[in-house]
Amino acid sequence: MSSAQIVSIVIGVIIAECTDIAPWLAKQLVRWSAQLQYLDRARAVIRAEELEAVIDSRPGKLFKLVTALLFTLQAGISWTRRAVHWWMLAREIGKGPTSAPTESDPLTEETTNLGADIADTPTRAAAKPRARRSGTGLSAKVLPELQKIAAELGVSGTGRMRKSQLITAIQEKQRETSD
Repeated sequence: MSSAQIVSIVIGVIIAECTDIAPWLAKQLVRWSAQLQYLDRARAVIRAEELEAVIDSRPGKLFKLVTALLFTLQAGISWTRRAVHWWMLAREIGKGPTSAPTESDPLTEETTNLGADIADTPTRAAAKPRARRSGTGLSAKVLPELQKIAAELGVSGTGRMRKSQLITAIQEKQRETSD
């Protein structure tokens, strides 16, 4: 490392410690990471306040910034895991993409638009367990159960069928096998 590089690093550290840029940036990063990590807006605000208190308790302005960067890294990892989980869940139940997500996919739009209201995402509803419909027979079953039955009967292309189409295909296949 040359002496010019060392001098520039030392000057950068001195400027960061003598100005309020590092603590301001640390608080901005903490607020953003809390919004990224939590879907519930109220919980994100509370967590941001808690993290800001941690940042304020740190000695030294650069240490505050480094701490905020670590909080942001953790939030990014958490967000990535959640996005991958939702994408895999959507693929598993047959509603998601068959390959990599594209710009028009609801999951991709939600995960790439960080400024959107995270609490009202369509994927949050997809992650909740589905309520069973009342009734009997095939119409009482949820789509993944129907897809499993169809696969056992040898019906192909079930991932793209609507529930009514799937029920019809299962009934036709059952009629064929009983004849």
